[in-house]
Amino acid sequence: MDSRQRDILTALQRGGDMADHVETLRFLVFYHAFGDILELGVRTGVSTLAILLALQEDSDGDSVCRLTSLDREPCLAARQAVERAGLGGRWTFLQRDALNWTDMPQNKFWDMIFVDLDHGREETERVLEVYAPRVKCGGWMVFHDTISHPELWAALEVWRGTEGLAWNMYHWRHCAGLAAFHNFDCRAPERCWYEEAEVEK
Repeated sequence: MDSRQRDILTALQRGGDMADHVETLRFLVFYHAFGDILELGVRTGVSTLAILLALQEDSDGDSVCRLTSLDREPCLAARQAVERAGLGGRWTFLQRDALNWTDMPQNKFWDMIFVDLDHGREETERVLEVYAPRVKCGGWMVFHDTISHPELWAALEVWRGTEGLAWNMYHWRHCAGLAAFHNFDCRAPERCWYEEAEVEK
């Protein structure tokens, strides 16, 4: 990470409802060596930059780690911020409605999905229906605003109670709230980032 990128990281941590979670996102990305990350909802690009900085920090220049971000808005400010930071090489921005992504790649699974969309209960239920099955075994699904939007949390609580669900939860209740769900469902080897022989043990 160069001095310009360190200054950007410092700025991200100074204010806003994502400020206290920037380091958490960087931890999840950096220490778990994610390859493919999907971000649903970009807004001003705070989470986008935090993830990209971690990917940059964890890379030797030949990394295949990439972030794909979806937002129904053009998010020009976020795109310009990524360009100024020199982090666009591992980023793909798609102006799409995440709840109606008609050209989603088939049979595609992600190591992490970060969600910061509309926070209604029905919208969250739809996100879980569409995207939770797309998280690899050993991967993560992360939701922002779990405290500031009770209807979002209500949907997550119902989902957590699903019989046979093999996910662990970690919940940070400060700064609007952040919940990270770790997927241990390895019943489908093609979704797993471990060796297939390990899955079968």
